[in-house]
Amino acid sequence: MKTRVGFVSNSSSSSYIIAFDTSRVLDKCPHCGRGDVSVLELIERASSSNRDDNQVEATGMANILAHIKGSYFDDFKLPEQVIVDMRNYEDKKWKLAYISVSYHDDTIKDALENMLAAGTAKKIYYFGD
Repeated sequence: MKTRVGFVSNSSSSSYIIAFDTSRVLDKCPHCGRGDVSVLELIERASSSNRDDNQVEATGMANILAHIKGSYFDDFKLPEQVIVDMRNYEDKKWKLAYISVSYHDDTIKDALENMLAAGTAKKIYYFGD
């Protein structure tokens, strides 16, 4: 797993805290059972195939906060509104995830943008410039 110490200016990925709607049922073929995969599954598949720039860094509010605390400078703090937003989405319908997405992975970027546009994902925070 990639670990950041401070903000990396030459990083080849963008990191986000996203709330994913887990109540959405992904379509499956009634014959073979195959169907759509979630963005989190796409990221996990990409990271397991040695593409380090795509990572599910942490899921769940407590794990996300612990990961951030261990990965950034000690004086880095999330804005209070981000904490409030995370609390608002920490329920059975939503899954909070801290993800990193490669700038070069159009498949995952497009899937995430489609989910954000459809309202099945909410961007809570962007770790960017």
